[in-house]
Amino acid sequence: MEQVKKLREHANVSFRDAKAALEEAGGNTLDALIALEAQGKARPDGGSYRTDQQYASSAQSWNCPEWRRQQENDYECRRRKGGLRRFWQKVRELFHKGNVNHFEAWRNGRRIVDMPVNLLIAVLVLAFWVVVPVLVAALFFGFRYKFRGPDLERESINDAMDKATDVAEDIKRRVCDGTEDEGTRNGEDSAH
Repeated sequence: MEQVKKLREHANVSFRDAKAALEEAGGNTLDALIALEAQGKARPDGGSYRTDQQYASSAQSWNCPEWRRQQENDYECRRRKGGLRRFWQKVRELFHKGNVNHFEAWRNGRRIVDMPVNLLIAVLVLAFWVVVPVLVAALFFGFRYKFRGPDLERESINDAMDKATDVAEDIKRRVCDGTEDEGTRNGEDSAH
């Protein structure tokens, strides 16, 4: 019995397999271990390398609860690792896109600011209440904004930026025209 236990520990096999191997080897534990290896039931390092099919047949059926639970655990572990791996892959892809696409600010046909979109996002997150009013105010001083890069350099995005600039120019013109009209009326009233 002691030899069966030792062989079972070293070969990672059932009592039945260990006993049969020892009987065939005439009680010699080393010969029994070699025989189990030759049958594909044990490895020299003591771990079993039986296939799922062999494991299932040794458990007497594919419906063995232990085998099914192990397969479900393995699947769940692989699924979780795969999900996390996909998540980090998406984060890296987004970070890469933020680095290869740029935000530009132009004035009088000259590029004044050129920064990666990641930097723009970081600045917006850190100082939103300062940056947004500055960007809006700059529109009234003749600034135009554009996005450049493989993912953001589309007509629809840059057309929207141009429309925002045109609206700011239109508001600026109306305010300036209204001020001139007020000044003209005030000048006429003082002359009468």
